[in-house]
Amino acid sequence: MLLALPCGRTEVDVVQQSAYLQSGFITYLQQKQAAGIVNIAAPGTQQAAYIVHVFPSCEFANNSLAQIDAQLLKKVSELTYLVIIIATTATSATGSL
Repeated sequence: MLLALPCGRTEVDVVQQSAYLQSGFITYLQQKQAAGIVNIAAPGTQQAAYIVHVFPSCEFANNSLAQIDAQLLKKVSELTYLVIIIATTATSATGSL
């Protein structure tokens, strides 16, 4: 699990990045009530080996963060953030690629 947060060299950079992320990506996912999902192929194949799930701030993302560290959730709750989960597919987990 990864936590994606806005960053920048200045406070203005962070605010601008937050606004772009919110208006261009997070709002879309929230309106669709969906996660972004990307299949990543194993090197040299067309078969998916990993699945990347991208969640905006939502009940699932907040509950997942709270289980790991409730203080972390409290610290980021007012920021624009994404929770990213990288999982192996069933076939790659068993080594059957």
